[in-house]
Amino acid sequence: MSKNTKPLLAGFDGRAANTSASLGVGVYCRNLLRELARLDSGLALRVYLDVEPRPDFPLRVDEADIRVLPAARFWTQRRLGPELRRDPPDVLLCPVSQAPLFSPCPTIVTNHGLVYYEENGRRVMEPRDCLPLVTRAQRALLWRLQVRCASRILMVSEDSRRVFIEHTGIDPAKVFVTYLGHTPEFRPMTDNMQQQQVRNRYELPARFFLYTGRLGPRKNVVRIIQAFELLRDSNPDLPHELVLAGDKEWHAEPILHAARASRHADAIHMIGHVGHEDMPTLMTLADALILVSLCESFGIPVVEAMACGTPVLTSNTTCMPEIVGEAAMAVPPTDVPAIAAAMHRLASDQELRERLVKDGFARAARFTWRNTALQTYDAVRSVTAENSRGAAP
Repeated sequence: MSKNTKPLLAGFDGRAANTSASLGVGVYCRNLLRELARLDSGLALRVYLDVEPRPDFPLRVDEADIRVLPAARFWTQRRLGPELRRDPPDVLLCPVSQAPLFSPCPTIVTNHGLVYYEENGRRVMEPRDCLPLVTRAQRALLWRLQVRCASRILMVSEDSRRVFIEHTGIDPAKVFVTYLGHTPEFRPMTDNMQQQQVRNRYELPARFFLYTGRLGPRKNVVRIIQAFELLRDSNPDLPHELVLAGDKEWHAEPILHAARASRHADAIHMIGHVGHEDMPTLMTLADALILVSLCESFGIPVVEAMACGTPVLTSNTTCMPEIVGEAAMAVPPTDVPAIAAAMHRLASDQELRERLVKDGFARAARFTWRNTALQTYDAVRSVTAENSRGAAP
């Protein structure tokens, strides 16, 4: 960029990057902010917060203009909106699906995906058995606002982009794909002492299949438990056990009941939340990651597991084939015998495991947070170029 060229100023709702959360939108916001600041693109950042930055906030004060607006209910409308009208940036990035109404500058909103699955060839949008009523109503309202007000919408996979366009009728030119990434911490962790510490901390068995994610209906964990039962019934000498890592969310009771009532309950370990610092070692120790969700908009754990050299079993629906390619086993998520058979192959077929590990490393290398930032910058340039054309005489 020329020294005389004014940098493009991007505002960023950074609240989700200013929390202790190590999952979901918090991970996305922290890494996107960090990588946007590192781009040699002439992009300047102004970050809006509702409290002072935490010590682990991803940007230093010399890397961005950090503005702390007073905390309030409906902060986006009551605090951020007036601040934008007083001193607007060139564009505003909203990574959490909420944006100020009547924004004076172009707004780019990230939609982290529709919740839907396919059943008997029929698409079920916002299924009742995956989300509570209040959440479904909130999401439907946010979609309408996004379609009406956002200059661009970012989706995290081609599948979620396609479904969003079909479901809302929005102009496809307004919807960009910005794939998610994984951090360098996710790699094979071979230090024996570190492995033993993680084994002891979570009381892990010697050999195990791993599920990681929230314990809720759309993650399909009950069928994972049922498949594990079939596997153990037909292979009683198999040493592998099942480890379920994650916090409970809405309607987790069927999962807890299935684990406790299982005829192999002694081989099912529910270890709760695992911190970001322990997750690469946990994935390295696992014989395979099992993530056969009914629906996913991206599925970060499968990329993280591949980066750790851990074979992956996932669903053959929604976005998962797009993310894993040929680098993972994929099965219908509602077919319990197919899940069990795939788990057996992963436990017993060494040639298959070696191929998946090799292909997984190559596949995971495609998904980095730097690429996410570059794809996001493409959307920023698109909307600012459009505005420049509109302003030309």
